[in-house]
Amino acid sequence: MILSARKIYSSGLAFLAVPLLIWCFNWLALPYAILIAVFVIAGFTLVIRRTKASALRSSDIDVSMPLVIGIALAVLIWCILGGHGGFLYQSSDWNARNAILRDLVTYEWPVVYENGSALCYYFGFWLVPALFGKLCLWMNLGLDCAWVVANVALLFWVALGVFLALVLFLQLIRRSDPKLIIMAVAVFIFFSGMDIVGLLLTGNPSVIEMRLTEKIHIEWWARFYQFSSSTTQLFWVFNQAIPAWVATLLVLSTRKVGNDLFVGVLSAFLCPLPTMGLLFIGIAKLAEEAKEEGISATLKALASPQNLTALIPLIAIAAFLTLSQRATLTTSASGEDLLLFHFFIGGFTPVRVLKLVLFFMLECGILLLILFPSERKNPYWWGALILLMVANVVRMGPSPDFAMRASIPGLMVLAIMVVDHLASKDLKSYYQLVRKLRKKPVDSMVAKAHSKALGIVLVACLMIGAVTPLIEIARGPIKMIEMQQIPAPCDKVKTLSEGLDANFVTPDYERSFFARTIGK
Repeated sequence: MILSARKIYSSGLAFLAVPLLIWCFNWLALPYAILIAVFVIAGFTLVIRRTKASALRSSDIDVSMPLVIGIALAVLIWCILGGHGGFLYQSSDWNARNAILRDLVTYEWPVVYENGSALCYYFGFWLVPALFGKLCLWMNLGLDCAWVVANVALLFWVALGVFLALVLFLQLIRRSDPKLIIMAVAVFIFFSGMDIVGLLLTGNPSVIEMRLTEKIHIEWWARFYQFSSSTTQLFWVFNQAIPAWVATLLVLSTRKVGNDLFVGVLSAFLCPLPTMGLLFIGIAKLAEEAKEEGISATLKALASPQNLTALIPLIAIAAFLTLSQRATLTTSASGEDLLLFHFFIGGFTPVRVLKLVLFFMLECGILLLILFPSERKNPYWWGALILLMVANVVRMGPSPDFAMRASIPGLMVLAIMVVDHLASKDLKSYYQLVRKLRKKPVDSMVAKAHSKALGIVLVACLMIGAVTPLIEIARGPIKMIEMQQIPAPCDKVKTLSEGLDANFVTPDYERSFFARTIGK
């Protein structure tokens, strides 16, 4: 079975575009809804027509039907284990996520509550599942039926997004060997920093025992910092992670920047924080193209018709997202005034600085160093490095969310490089790099031995990192056994109308700039 790179690219783009079109006709006044939708559809059409197979960096892959079915089933099981569909255990973050979905199903769109506040979170990912729930209400099937249908639709929408991201990932690796495909799928699912090492090095015995025996989130071992594993992202922040995965892989899938602004705007609607991280990868791509094609040709490609069509939708999206108080929050929990974005390392003490360095090395630094001899001239390696370093020390108000979510594109780029070198077995060693820089001959036997050793270290890092997703996966079954309850949904917050959360709800919606201008 041939998985066409062009068709999967188009499908990924449609996956990002459909929620934005739904939002247009339900949150914007009709004239503006039509205007924005026309620009989105025009941009989408231009991308499809102008992106030929030769414009893609990814390639078709030949995969047997049983393997495709196996990958799809693995994705579905992974999603069910994460709580999607409500069939098993759900982590604490599902309280708010279930409330968002329920409010989108039960309230009229736009969602404005009785007290005048309104839902303003970047909820685009839920719009397709919520629409299925609304159809049940319109058919008078009752709220219970609508809730079940919306949850099942969410499961399949999540699984579709993960499947598309995974196929885009495989097509960038450009290999059809079943063993290599299975290896790539495993790395995608279990990719993580070595949190268990950080926990053992920095945690006292009681903390270590509690986090391991209680299956608690071990990624908080560094306290102030966190980069999330792929599994953690899917289980806790799927609404941000999946669009970010797809958008990042779409950007990496093309040779030129002619579609990237359009992709970025679609991504900004669904996951604004990861999109900020995607900017670093986009800049790396601009640098690569400018080096190969020249600055003039690169700027011309950036100003493509499809990219220009994205500018008008971007204005509407920005107007809506700034409804969130978190987008303008400048005060910490202690009352301290802060810039919206500011540098933070938890205190400039030697211990904190050392912990920051340890965190970076365990989460991504060692992998980046292993890849350096092979990728030192690759702009994407440098883009990922800079992004992950900046994300480490930047806060959005008092929250660490920027570090956790803006890092997603950088981690995806790193995962692709890791899998690509594992598949090709062509890791260059520091021995080769030093000999080349000193313009001395390279002993092929020594170089091969050094490269093999580096590959072993790389695999060891991946295996140690896999402890984190294994703990995330194990948490659900263990908790359900302890609770003697299957399923075990986290659904205590029935609606966001009962409280004013700065992250999800904006007060006095009718007086907002958005509602008074382009909104309904």
